[in-house]
Amino acid sequence: MRTTLLLAATLAAFVAPALALAAELGSGQLSLNGFGSWAAGYTNRNAYQTGSVPGRWDNAEFALDVAAHPEERLAIAAQVFFKGGGEGGDLTGRIDWAFASWRFSDAVTLRVGKVKQPFGIYGEIYDVGTLRPFQSLPAGIYGPADFLGESYFGAGLTGSVFSSGGWGLGYDLYLGELVVNEAELPKFVAHPELFQPGDAIEIEEESHGRQAGARLTLHTPADGLSFRLTAAGRPNGPSVAGVSAEYLTDVWSIRAEVFHQRDPAEEVQAWAGYL
Repeated sequence: MRTTLLLAATLAAFVAPALALAAELGSGQLSLNGFGSWAAGYTNRNAYQTGSVPGRWDNAEFALDVAAHPEERLAIAAQVFFKGGGEGGDLTGRIDWAFASWRFSDAVTLRVGKVKQPFGIYGEIYDVGTLRPFQSLPAGIYGPADFLGESYFGAGLTGSVFSSGGWGLGYDLYLGELVVNEAELPKFVAHPELFQPGDAIEIEEESHGRQAGARLTLHTPADGLSFRLTAAGRPNGPSVAGVSAEYLTDVWSIRAEVFHQRDPAEEVQAWAGYL
Protein backbone atom coordinates (compact mmCIF):
# COMPACT_ATOMS: atom_id res chain seq x y z
CA MET A 1 0.00 0.00 0.00
CA ARG A 2 1.44 3.37 -1.06
CA THR A 3 0.74 5.12 2.18
CA THR A 4 2.26 8.47 3.08
CA LEU A 5 2.01 8.83 6.80
CA LEU A 6 1.52 12.48 7.79
CA LEU A 7 0.68 11.98 11.39
CA ALA A 8 0.25 8.82 13.40
CA ALA A 9 1.18 9.99 16.86
CA THR A 10 -0.57 9.87 20.14
CA LEU A 11 -2.12 13.25 20.83
CA ALA A 12 -3.11 12.31 24.31
CA ALA A 13 -2.64 9.05 26.10
CA PHE A 14 -3.30 8.04 29.61
CA VAL A 15 -2.87 4.43 30.49
CA ALA A 16 -3.17 3.40 34.11
CA PRO A 17 -1.34 0.27 35.22
CA ALA A 18 -3.48 -2.52 36.50
CA LEU A 19 -2.81 -1.62 40.13
CA ALA A 20 -3.67 2.06 39.72
CA LEU A 21 -7.39 1.37 40.09
CA ALA A 22 -7.53 -1.36 42.66
CA ALA A 23 -9.74 -2.32 45.55
CA GLU A 24 -9.82 -5.25 47.92
CA LEU A 25 -13.10 -6.18 49.51
CA GLY A 26 -13.59 -8.31 52.56
CA SER A 27 -10.40 -10.10 53.57
CA GLY A 28 -8.79 -9.75 50.16
CA GLN A 29 -11.07 -12.46 48.77
CA LEU A 30 -12.43 -10.13 46.07
CA SER A 31 -10.34 -7.61 44.13
CA LEU A 32 -11.09 -5.09 41.37
CA ASN A 33 -8.48 -3.72 38.97
CA GLY A 34 -8.73 -1.57 35.87
CA PHE A 35 -6.72 0.09 33.10
CA GLY A 36 -7.53 2.28 30.14
CA SER A 37 -6.14 4.42 27.32
CA TRP A 38 -7.08 7.00 24.70
CA ALA A 39 -5.30 8.02 21.51
CA ALA A 40 -5.95 9.85 18.24
CA GLY A 41 -4.31 9.60 14.83
CA TYR A 42 -4.56 10.82 11.25
CA THR A 43 -3.22 9.59 7.89
CA ASN A 44 -3.77 11.13 4.46
CA ARG A 45 -4.21 7.82 2.64
CA ASN A 46 -4.75 4.25 3.87
CA ALA A 47 -5.84 3.56 7.42
CA TYR A 48 -2.84 2.73 9.63
CA GLN A 49 -3.04 1.55 13.25
CA THR A 50 -4.84 4.30 15.21
CA GLY A 51 -5.00 6.66 12.19
CA SER A 52 -7.53 7.02 9.39
CA VAL A 53 -8.11 9.40 6.49
CA PRO A 54 -10.72 11.66 8.12
CA GLY A 55 -8.87 11.41 11.42
CA ARG A 56 -9.78 9.12 14.27
CA TRP A 57 -10.46 10.39 17.78
CA ASP A 58 -12.53 7.60 19.28
CA ASN A 59 -9.79 5.09 20.07
CA ALA A 60 -10.66 4.83 23.76
CA GLU A 61 -10.41 1.64 25.77
CA PHE A 62 -11.12 0.56 29.32
CA ALA A 63 -10.95 -2.83 31.03
CA LEU A 64 -12.22 -3.96 34.41
CA ASP A 65 -10.80 -7.05 36.11
CA VAL A 66 -12.63 -8.94 38.82
CA ALA A 67 -10.94 -11.73 40.78
CA ALA A 68 -12.39 -13.78 43.62
CA HIS A 69 -10.54 -16.15 45.95
CA PRO A 70 -13.22 -18.08 47.84
CA GLU A 71 -10.59 -20.62 48.86
CA GLU A 72 -6.79 -20.44 49.07
CA ARG A 73 -6.25 -22.70 46.06
CA LEU A 74 -9.29 -21.58 44.05
CA ALA A 75 -9.47 -18.38 41.99
CA ILE A 76 -12.25 -17.15 39.71
CA ALA A 77 -11.34 -14.28 37.39
CA ALA A 78 -12.90 -12.29 34.56
CA GLN A 79 -12.12 -9.21 32.49
CA VAL A 80 -14.66 -7.01 30.70
CA PHE A 81 -13.17 -4.84 27.94
CA PHE A 82 -14.85 -1.73 26.50
CA LYS A 83 -13.76 0.01 23.31
CA GLY A 84 -14.95 3.14 21.53
CA GLY A 85 -15.28 3.53 17.78
CA GLY A 86 -17.89 0.89 17.10
CA GLU A 87 -20.55 1.20 14.43
CA GLY A 88 -21.95 4.71 14.63
CA GLY A 89 -19.29 5.61 17.20
CA ASP A 90 -20.95 3.43 19.84
CA LEU A 91 -19.14 1.89 22.76
CA THR A 92 -18.72 -1.86 22.37
CA GLY A 93 -17.90 -4.41 25.03
CA ARG A 94 -16.69 -7.98 25.26
CA ILE A 95 -15.57 -10.50 27.84
CA ASP A 96 -11.83 -10.98 27.32
CA TRP A 97 -11.58 -13.90 29.65
CA ALA A 98 -13.54 -15.65 32.38
CA PHE A 99 -12.13 -18.76 34.00
CA ALA A 100 -11.59 -20.67 37.21
CA SER A 101 -8.19 -21.93 38.35
CA TRP A 102 -7.10 -24.44 40.96
CA ARG A 103 -3.53 -24.21 42.24
CA PHE A 104 -2.07 -27.59 43.17
CA SER A 105 1.41 -26.11 43.68
CA ASP A 106 3.75 -23.52 42.14
CA ALA A 107 4.49 -26.11 39.46
CA VAL A 108 0.90 -27.00 38.55
CA THR A 109 -2.21 -24.80 38.19
CA LEU A 110 -5.30 -25.90 36.26
CA ARG A 111 -7.40 -23.32 34.37
CA VAL A 112 -10.83 -23.96 32.85
CA GLY A 113 -13.06 -21.57 30.89
CA LYS A 114 -12.27 -18.73 28.52
CA VAL A 115 -8.56 -18.18 29.13
CA LYS A 116 -6.02 -15.76 27.67
CA GLN A 117 -3.91 -17.54 25.06
CA PRO A 118 -0.30 -18.00 26.22
CA PHE A 119 1.48 -16.48 23.24
CA GLY A 120 4.94 -14.96 22.98
CA ILE A 121 5.66 -11.96 25.19
CA TYR A 122 2.38 -10.05 25.05
CA GLY A 123 -0.33 -12.71 24.80
CA GLU A 124 -1.78 -12.25 28.30
CA ILE A 125 -1.11 -8.49 28.51
CA TYR A 126 -2.27 -7.66 24.98
CA ASP A 127 -4.32 -4.59 25.98
CA VAL A 128 -2.23 -3.19 28.87
CA GLY A 129 -0.57 -0.12 27.34
CA THR A 130 1.81 0.63 30.22
CA LEU A 131 3.63 -2.66 29.65
CA ARG A 132 4.92 -1.71 26.20
CA PRO A 133 6.84 1.32 24.89
CA PHE A 134 4.44 2.26 22.05
CA GLN A 135 0.73 2.89 21.59
CA SER A 136 0.33 -0.19 19.38
CA LEU A 137 1.98 -3.59 19.48
CA PRO A 138 3.96 -4.77 16.39
CA ALA A 139 1.16 -5.34 13.89
CA GLY A 140 2.90 -8.11 11.93
CA ILE A 141 2.41 -10.51 14.85
CA TYR A 142 -0.13 -8.89 17.18
CA GLY A 143 -2.30 -7.20 14.56
CA PRO A 144 -5.11 -8.92 12.60
CA ALA A 145 -2.61 -11.21 10.89
CA ASP A 146 -4.06 -14.58 11.91
CA PHE A 147 -1.22 -15.32 14.33
CA LEU A 148 -2.73 -14.60 17.73
CA GLY A 149 -6.00 -15.62 19.29
CA GLU A 150 -6.57 -13.51 22.38
CA SER A 151 -8.42 -16.30 24.22
CA TYR A 152 -9.26 -19.96 23.98
CA PHE A 153 -12.30 -21.88 25.26
CA GLY A 154 -11.02 -24.96 27.04
CA ALA A 155 -8.61 -26.11 29.72
CA GLY A 156 -4.94 -25.55 30.40
CA LEU A 157 -2.08 -26.18 32.80
CA THR A 158 0.51 -23.60 33.85
CA GLY A 159 3.38 -23.51 36.33
CA SER A 160 7.05 -22.81 36.92
CA VAL A 161 10.08 -24.22 38.72
CA PHE A 162 13.29 -22.44 39.74
CA SER A 163 16.72 -23.66 40.73
CA SER A 164 19.00 -22.23 43.41
CA GLY A 165 21.31 -20.97 40.65
CA GLY A 166 18.73 -18.54 39.28
CA TRP A 167 17.55 -20.63 36.33
CA GLY A 168 13.84 -21.13 35.93
CA LEU A 169 11.43 -22.88 33.56
CA GLY A 170 7.82 -21.84 33.08
CA TYR A 171 5.29 -23.67 30.96
CA ASP A 172 1.75 -23.30 29.59
CA LEU A 173 -0.19 -26.16 27.99
CA TYR A 174 -3.76 -25.91 26.71
CA LEU A 175 -6.45 -27.50 24.57
CA GLY A 176 -9.48 -25.59 23.33
CA GLU A 177 -11.21 -23.62 20.60
CA LEU A 178 -9.15 -20.66 19.40
CA VAL A 179 -10.77 -17.57 17.85
CA VAL A 180 -8.49 -15.10 16.00
CA ASN A 181 -8.94 -11.63 14.53
CA GLU A 182 -8.25 -11.86 10.82
CA ALA A 183 -7.95 -9.36 7.97
CA GLU A 184 -8.53 -10.68 4.45
CA LEU A 185 -5.15 -9.49 3.15
CA PRO A 186 -4.62 -12.22 0.50
CA LYS A 187 -7.89 -11.17 -1.16
CA PHE A 188 -6.60 -7.62 -1.64
CA VAL A 189 -3.26 -8.86 -2.98
CA ALA A 190 -5.05 -10.95 -5.63
CA HIS A 191 -7.67 -8.26 -6.35
CA PRO A 192 -6.20 -4.81 -5.61
CA GLU A 193 -9.14 -3.15 -7.39
CA LEU A 194 -11.26 -4.02 -4.35
CA PHE A 195 -9.18 -1.71 -2.18
CA GLN A 196 -9.41 2.04 -2.60
CA PRO A 197 -7.21 4.68 -0.91
CA GLY A 198 -8.66 5.57 2.44
CA ASP A 199 -10.44 2.26 2.91
CA ALA A 200 -9.96 0.44 6.18
CA ILE A 201 -9.44 -3.31 5.93
CA GLU A 202 -12.30 -5.11 7.65
CA ILE A 203 -11.35 -7.36 10.53
CA GLU A 204 -13.37 -10.47 11.25
CA GLU A 205 -13.34 -13.05 14.01
CA GLU A 206 -12.65 -16.56 12.72
CA SER A 207 -12.54 -19.81 14.64
CA HIS A 208 -9.47 -21.97 14.11
CA GLY A 209 -11.28 -24.85 15.76
CA ARG A 210 -9.95 -26.98 18.56
CA GLN A 211 -6.21 -26.60 18.94
CA ALA A 212 -3.44 -27.69 21.22
CA GLY A 213 -0.86 -25.14 22.26
CA ALA A 214 2.24 -24.77 24.39
CA ARG A 215 4.65 -22.10 25.55
CA LEU A 216 7.95 -22.65 27.36
CA THR A 217 9.70 -19.79 29.12
CA LEU A 218 13.36 -20.00 30.12
CA HIS A 219 14.41 -17.58 32.86
CA THR A 220 18.17 -17.01 33.13
CA PRO A 221 20.36 -15.92 36.05
CA ALA A 222 20.91 -12.61 34.20
CA ASP A 223 18.33 -10.25 35.66
CA GLY A 224 15.56 -9.51 33.13
CA LEU A 225 16.76 -11.92 30.40
CA SER A 226 14.33 -14.62 29.25
CA PHE A 227 13.50 -16.69 26.18
CA ARG A 228 10.22 -18.23 25.01
CA LEU A 229 9.08 -20.89 22.55
CA THR A 230 5.42 -20.79 21.45
CA ALA A 231 3.45 -23.21 19.28
CA ALA A 232 -0.23 -23.85 18.55
CA GLY A 233 -2.19 -25.77 15.94
CA ARG A 234 -3.90 -29.00 14.98
CA PRO A 235 -3.16 -31.76 12.42
CA ASN A 236 -3.88 -30.62 8.83
CA GLY A 237 -5.10 -27.27 10.18
CA PRO A 238 -3.75 -23.78 10.89
CA SER A 239 -0.58 -23.69 12.97
CA VAL A 240 1.80 -21.06 14.30
CA ALA A 241 5.19 -21.30 16.00
CA GLY A 242 7.82 -18.83 17.05
CA VAL A 243 10.62 -17.76 19.35
CA SER A 244 10.79 -14.72 21.63
CA ALA A 245 13.63 -13.03 23.52
CA GLU A 246 13.36 -10.30 26.13
CA TYR A 247 15.85 -8.24 28.13
CA LEU A 248 14.05 -5.96 30.56
CA THR A 249 15.76 -3.78 33.17
CA ASP A 250 15.23 -0.33 34.67
CA VAL A 251 17.42 1.11 31.87
CA TRP A 252 16.80 -1.13 28.85
CA SER A 253 13.75 -2.70 27.24
CA ILE A 254 14.87 -4.96 24.38
CA ARG A 255 12.46 -7.43 22.81
CA ALA A 256 12.52 -9.52 19.62
CA GLU A 257 10.13 -12.13 18.23
CA VAL A 258 9.91 -14.18 15.03
CA PHE A 259 6.85 -16.29 14.13
CA HIS A 260 5.78 -18.52 11.26
CA GLN A 261 2.13 -19.20 10.42
CA ARG A 262 0.82 -21.90 8.06
CA ASP A 263 -2.70 -22.74 6.86
CA PRO A 264 -2.78 -25.76 4.51
CA ALA A 265 -6.47 -25.28 3.66
CA GLU A 266 -5.89 -21.74 2.41
CA GLU A 267 -2.40 -22.58 1.04
CA VAL A 268 -1.01 -19.61 2.96
CA GLN A 269 2.28 -19.24 4.79
CA ALA A 270 3.60 -16.13 6.50
CA TRP A 271 6.62 -14.97 8.48
CA ALA A 272 6.62 -11.99 10.80
CA GLY A 273 9.08 -10.53 13.27
CA TYR A 274 10.30 -7.38 14.96
CA LEU A 275 13.10 -6.01 17.09
